[in-house]
Amino acid sequence: MTAGPAGYPSVIMTDSNFPTSAAGADFARTETADALSVARLRHELAEWLHIHLTLDRDRLYDVLLVANEALTNSAEYAYRGREGTMTLD
Repeated sequence: MTAGPAGYPSVIMTDSNFPTSAAGADFARTETADALSVARLRHELAEWLHIHLTLDRDRLYDVLLVANEALTNSAEYAYRGREGTMTLD
């Protein structure tokens, strides 16, 4: 198998790449778009990933970093001083 971007194997990620326990487990949360919700969602995602997937430390941190960046951008820029929500699905 050849290495893809960031040194990961170049395979297509599908449900068949995950353990059976993750196949029927969905993670979907909607929260207020603010900093406290970003932290809470990141923590809940980390717990969900730990329970449902087997990821090495680097891949886990990569997923959490990307999710944190997306949530932070939503909380900071999406509503520009107005209240709103964000969904991590």
